[in-house]
Formats: sequence, C-alpha cells, structure tokens
Amino acid sequence: MTLVDLFRDKDRKTKEKTETISKWLLDGSLATDELCVFAENSKDSVKATCIEALEYATKINPNIADENVFSFVSNPDRHGTQSEMGKCKGHWKYGTLISRNIGYCH
Repeated sequence: MTLVDLFRDKDRKTKEKTETISKWLLDGSLATDELCVFAENSKDSVKATCIEALEYATKINPNIADENVFSFVSNPDRHGTQSEMGKCKGHWKYGTLISRNIGYCH
C-alpha cells in the first residue's frame, strides 16, 4: 500500500492512518524524505496526519529524523503559514513536538 492508497481509503480513520504511517517510518519501509515531499504537496488535513505520524515516530526513535524532517516541521514555508495551519488541527503543535523530540538527539 502506498501513501496515496492509504489516504484514499475512506474506511480507515485518521488515527489508523497516523499509526500506519508511524509504523512504516519506524520499520524503515517509508523514508522520512518521501513522507515530507508527499505532505508538502497535499491538502492541510493530510499534512496534519503526516506531521502527527512523524511526531509519534520520533518520540519512539528520534534517530529517524534528519535535517530535512527538522526543516519541514520547523519551517512554515514548507507546510503553510501559521494562519493556514490554524485551519487543520495540529500542524504547529506537532511541528513543535517533533522539533523537541529530535532536538534532544541531534
């Protein structure tokens, strides 16, 4: 299953999608770079799910995050302005948490 397939699946709830993406990140079947590129080119609700999955995965293993992940979650130009982020739950919150998670490690 691909990210596109996962988000097209209307039978899966957002929480399940988040857990699936986190699992893929942790087991190495999905590269963080691939997720960041996908999220950058997606609508806000999909971005929020991707960022939440990154937050969860980096809490378990901060080493999966690299400079690109840090740049993605800490740079509003890569995922929308703060006013746009207010439209979808969590962008800023999860970006802050990921930055904290990987900040301890790097």
